[in-house]
Amino acid sequence: MNERGFQLIELVLVLAILSLAGAIAAGGWSRLSDHYRLRDGGQRLSALLRSARTLALAGTAPLEVRAREDGRGLGLSIGPDPPSAWMFLPQGVRLIRTPRRPLRFFSRGQVAPAGRYRLEGRYGSLDVVVAPWGRVRENYVEEEE
Repeated sequence: MNERGFQLIELVLVLAILSLAGAIAAGGWSRLSDHYRLRDGGQRLSALLRSARTLALAGTAPLEVRAREDGRGLGLSIGPDPPSAWMFLPQGVRLIRTPRRPLRFFSRGQVAPAGRYRLEGRYGSLDVVVAPWGRVRENYVEEEE
């Protein structure tokens, strides 16, 4: 007898294998997307700090970078005025360490006080370090298990 199609048990087995593979892949995808959100947050923060330095070099007034109290973003202001707009970090990423005082960029490119920002995601942390001469760099901190 010539059989056409699949038996029910074969279909159930294939669906079980595919759902198991999908569950495994979803966990890896979640971890990967969280890692990229953390890197995106670090790149946004670095870009804001580099922009502040560039604007301070081009202008005459010092610029300050302030962190929000809830750790969800940063703002750029001229002098001691509060920031007019905030740069928010990606969902799931927050600032857990900031310099004690707002960073102030001067017209010669220096920054005072130099400092370190630490961003934290679900699976790791990233440090953004600002040197006294204004250089900004990112360091990925491996997760502790």
